[in-house]
Amino acid sequence: QNAYCNNLTAIDAVFAFKGKKPLSVSGSVNVNKNVDFQRFKGDINFVSQENSEINLAAELNSNIFFDQAGGTWNLKSDLATNKNIYLQKGYLNTNNQTVTCYEFNGNSSSKRALNLGKSQVNVNNWNFSESFNLNFYAEKSNLVFAEDIAPNFATASDLFYGDIRSGSSKASHTLETTPTDATCP
Repeated sequence: QNAYCNNLTAIDAVFAFKGKKPLSVSGSVNVNKNVDFQRFKGDINFVSQENSEINLAAELNSNIFFDQAGGTWNLKSDLATNKNIYLQKGYLNTNNQTVTCYEFNGNSSSKRALNLGKSQVNVNNWNFSESFNLNFYAEKSNLVFAEDIAPNFATASDLFYGDIRSGSSKASHTLETTPTDATCP
């Protein structure tokens, strides 16, 4: 059976989450770093319809979905999963925190927004090839690919990024961008 909760809070406890069923959270998350999520393999669905905070310092083995129209999620800690992050609906503010995942996917036709601020985002794959209904703020961010950039970077032409680089010394591709509008003094 799927698990649902309004706010997920585990500040003073030391315990482990386990299972494969999805967990839906309709409020804020405040979980200390001693809570063990390594045996929890279910998806985590953030479905708040209001302004929520996410303090989830544990490393996850779950797909993470931000999927509620009108929802706003503000990271208060780094966010790391061995699986994927999907921004389908709502507004995600990474709040200059580090985000680590296999794939970060923002493709959707629904209204959504991503503010990366000065965050470093560590990924294998980045897929924001659809910018319809997307507000995107990433000009000061650092996007770091585990391997080559070119085959793993899908983006719409109207999205702008800060630093994009490969964290691998074996990377053999270079990403080149050409501005369509430029003003020179």
